[in-house]
Amino acid sequence: MNLYNSFKSCAFKFDPEKVHDLSIQLFENLPQLGHLMSPKTDKRHQLKKGHLLWKTPIGLAAGFDKNARALDFLSNLGFGSVEFGTVTPRAQVGNAKPRIKRFESELSLLNSMGFPNHGADAILRNVRSANLTKACPIGANLGKNKDTSDSNAPMDYATLYEKFAPEVDYLTINISSPNTPGLRALQSREGFFNIAAEVSKKRKACPKPLFLKIAPELGTKDLEDLIDIATQFNFSGIIATNTSVSHERGQGGLSGEAIKEEARIARSRVLDVTRSIQDFIVIGAGGISTFEDVLDFWKLGGDFVQIYTSFIYKGPGILKEFKEGINTLLQTTGAATLQEWKDSLK
Repeated sequence: MNLYNSFKSCAFKFDPEKVHDLSIQLFENLPQLGHLMSPKTDKRHQLKKGHLLWKTPIGLAAGFDKNARALDFLSNLGFGSVEFGTVTPRAQVGNAKPRIKRFESELSLLNSMGFPNHGADAILRNVRSANLTKACPIGANLGKNKDTSDSNAPMDYATLYEKFAPEVDYLTINISSPNTPGLRALQSREGFFNIAAEVSKKRKACPKPLFLKIAPELGTKDLEDLIDIATQFNFSGIIATNTSVSHERGQGGLSGEAIKEEARIARSRVLDVTRSIQDFIVIGAGGISTFEDVLDFWKLGGDFVQIYTSFIYKGPGILKEFKEGINTLLQTTGAATLQEWKDSLK
């Protein structure tokens, strides 16, 4: 049994959120632990598309480090990127506890968090105080406050963009979490258009790569509308997907292997719709837990991926698994670099 499995066998006896909070506190206080757990960087694994350059194509999704407290540890750990948040303009406590449930046999989680975070100003201070040495790109995941009306939501996102754009490498508009009442209604054509238009005003002063994170349940017409608006406002791409509500396990969004096929189908639809858009980046998220999942995504035409739930269940060792998978891919195909192999698929 490896060290992480020993930790997990004990930690999983306790409330998931309490364990997570204690872990974040440990990572915040001992950032150098990340170096000790990190697989050695291999320059052959670097991947570039559009304005993004990651030293490895495996990033950490938003939700793990909501308040940007452990950026030093996580950026040292060996991820290709680390995305913090979701951050809202004002602090909020989120939904009632308990609000995370494990489904261990399926390597899955059900969460109904509701964007609990310390608020934009406090999180901005954390980002600025991080001792980052450009170990990896840092992303900010942006959301609206629970009590912000749909009509005022564009200002929440614009305010957040203006605050965080100078401090991070990319930003993500999150209108797809199922745990803030009415949020997914902003995935309508009008709702997203108004947000994109307001954010674009702030983006002129500080242009940074900008992504939209979508729900897996979107129909093709709705998806086409969102992508049409995203390209109109020069978004860099789509993160597909957020957690799923297509289940009967209680309130909240389901993540992990339980949504593997649903998320894969959703990503495939996104790739089909965006295939002809030059340099449009599709970041895969949702149900990705093995190198075979990543390889499948690449063969469909995808680019970078983000993990979260599989990181909870497998620990830092999952990054070693992905590294070994890439090494095997390069060895069997004869490609000198991952970029060369990816380019050969076009």
